[in-house]
Parts: sequence; C-alpha cells; structure tokens
Amino acid sequence: MRRYLVVAACLSATLGAAGVMAAGASAGGSRPALFECAKVKKNAAKKYEGRYKNGCVKENSKGEGEYEVKEGIGKGKLMKAKGRREP
Repeated sequence: MRRYLVVAACLSATLGAAGVMAAGASAGGSRPALFECAKVKKNAAKKYEGRYKNGCVKENSKGEGEYEVKEGIGKGKLMKAKGRREP
C-alpha cells in the first residue's frame, strides 16, 4: 500500500511541474515582433535621416543614412523567388 502512495505522490508532482512549465512557456500569449530594413524618405532639406546605410548593414554615425530598422513585414506582398526543382 505504501508503494502506491509513493507512486501517486511522484506522479502528482510530475504532472504539477509539467503544468507550471507549460503555463510559463505560453505566458503573455503575444506574437513575436518582426522587423524589416526600410528605406527612409527625404526630409524638407532633401537629406535622408536614417540610421543605417548600405541596407541596414553599416551604421551611419552622422544620422544621414538611407535606411532604418522598423517593426513590420514590408508592404504585405507575397515573396517571389525563382529556383529549380531537383529530381
């Protein structure tokens, strides 16, 4: 009888721990943020005010880059690609 009590206690502890971990993994319920490298429009003085140049690769210390990292996934268009099928 004592063996059944020990097994029941271990099973209960294991299920309780699994429940706590599952609740912690889905805490918040928010989706991850996606970012893109977007081209910046020119200001009134006809200069760019972005933080990066060369497509968000190299940071511009003067603040005159043509690109900026912003949250979003582009213009909402489907991605187009070309490739070949391997047999």
